[in-house]
Amino acid sequence: MGSNKQSFNVEEENAMIMKLLQEWKGFRKIPVKEVLKRVDYRISIEKLFKPDEYAKLCKLEKKRIKNIGNNLTVMMYIGEHE
Repeated sequence: MGSNKQSFNVEEENAMIMKLLQEWKGFRKIPVKEVLKRVDYRISIEKLFKPDEYAKLCKLEKKRIKNIGNNLTVMMYIGEHE
């Protein structure tokens, strides 16, 4: 018995995934920057660290922590306004 499994290279696979996501109507674009301008309170993950621990983190880790807080803030905002 032969296998009918077709193999794709990374570019072809990424293109197929992007096409699928664009065609699927389950997503909608969220204006993240506008939401972050409108919120009264933001989630600050940085405050979970001791000051000396946070200071030891590299720039990339600090940026990621800030992005996680922003994403949580936007999700909370969307949850309240849906």
